[in-house]
Amino acid sequence: MAHELSPEIRLAMHQASGNEPLRFIDPDTQTAYVLVKAETFEQLQRLFGDEDPRIAYPLIEAALQADDEFDPLLAGYQSITRVHPST
Repeated sequence: MAHELSPEIRLAMHQASGNEPLRFIDPDTQTAYVLVKAETFEQLQRLFGDEDPRIAYPLIEAALQADDEFDPLLAGYQSITRVHPST
């Protein structure tokens, strides 16, 4: 199932550098999510084959934390909130 990106997420993607993944935090659950290009995700799937990709989560998290440490735009990414239209 595919979902459309909100204008805020599209803006964050355009402001991001290169192929860097975007990190998002669900403010309700404090769960972190990473948005990557589909081609990157598919490459990871091919790399892991039938293996559970969650085995790489600690390594990916460490790499992202190291990258985030000096990211001057990180606070801007984290401040993006999705606006729900009123019904």
